[in-house]
Amino acid sequence: MSDHDAIEEDYLLGRRLAAVGPPVPTGSAWGPQDLAVLRTREVTQRPLLWIVGLHGGAGVSTVVDLFGADAKDGKRAWPRPPAPPAAPVLLVARTHHQGLSKVSGAAREWASGALPWVNLLGVILVDDSPKPPSRLLADQLTQVAHMTPACWRLSWHEQWRSEPASLNTANRRTRNTIRDMHDHALAAREATEPRRNTP
Repeated sequence: MSDHDAIEEDYLLGRRLAAVGPPVPTGSAWGPQDLAVLRTREVTQRPLLWIVGLHGGAGVSTVVDLFGADAKDGKRAWPRPPAPPAAPVLLVARTHHQGLSKVSGAAREWASGALPWVNLLGVILVDDSPKPPSRLLADQLTQVAHMTPACWRLSWHEQWRSEPASLNTANRRTRNTIRDMHDHALAAREATEPRRNTP
């Protein structure tokens, strides 16, 4: 049985690897009275994926370790390249109240259309505890899971508290989740690359 054939049940996603939301900004209202969750940072690198934490301790280093050389730490800022195509971004937040509030704010800013230099692929929610969420948190999780194009979840791995995160020590769902996000990033790059003329 392959990894793709055996998906453990997830409290947020069920048997799915990701929840799905709006694929493009919806034009939601966003004005000067709204506080931006992230600053903007000029970048020149073109990684497959920018991993952008929404708060301190979000789990960016863990996600970057799992992706390897294809991903770069976005330094808690929206990356802004000097020219198209837009920068591919994966937001990262913990599954506690602060993390979910930051996801909501960042998703609203993106949905307003104020970030045309960002190609938001989605958000990954990283467990902040080995315990299941309270009913209140579960409701918040369900709400934010559909605010970005896709939402993945990275479950708690106790061993990563004392050793580097690695796909070799990850559970099957996590391996499939990283693979699925990588596939999304590859598809996004292919969609934005200039078409080559074929002979």
